[in-house]
Amino acid sequence: LLSDVHDKIAAFDIAAILLEGAAKDDLAQKITTLQPLCHEKNIALLIKDRFELVKELRVDGVHITKDETLLKQACGKLGKDFIVGAEAGLSRHRAMLMGEMGAEYIAFSGGTDSEIINMCNWWAPLFQIPCIGFFTGDNEAYHLNANIDFYGLRLGA
Repeated sequence: LLSDVHDKIAAFDIAAILLEGAAKDDLAQKITTLQPLCHEKNIALLIKDRFELVKELRVDGVHITKDETLLKQACGKLGKDFIVGAEAGLSRHRAMLMGEMGAEYIAFSGGTDSEIINMCNWWAPLFQIPCIGFFTGDNEAYHLNANIDFYGLRLGA
C-alpha cells in the first residue's frame, strides 16, 4: 500500500487520499498506515460517506458519494472543522446543488475520461468551489488534460 502511494505522490501533486473501505476495522488499519505519510506531506486523509466515523478515526474529512441528504447531515455534524467534499457523477445540476449545500470541493465520476474532462472544464471557470480529480490507478493521464484544482488518490477496499 505505502509503496504504491509513494509512487503516486512522487509523480503527482496529491492533495488528498480517499479511502473507500466499508469495514471500520479495515479503514482504521489503512489510516494507521497512511496517517504519518499524509501528515508529513500535508495530504488530507478522507473516508467515503461514513461521516459518523471521521472524528473517531481522526481523519481530515469525508467524501460524500451517495446523495444530498447525506451531504447535509455530514455538513451539519462536522461543521467547518473537517473537510466535506461531494461527488456529483456527471450531473451539472447535482454539482451545483451540492456546492450550494456546503461541499468544500466537487468531484466528477462515472463517465468516460472525455466526459469527466468536459465536466471539470465546465465547472472550473464558473465556480469558486474547487474541482478535485481522483486517480484510481489507471486514469492519471486524462486528469492532466482537465481543468482540475486539486488531485486526489482513490484507494479501494
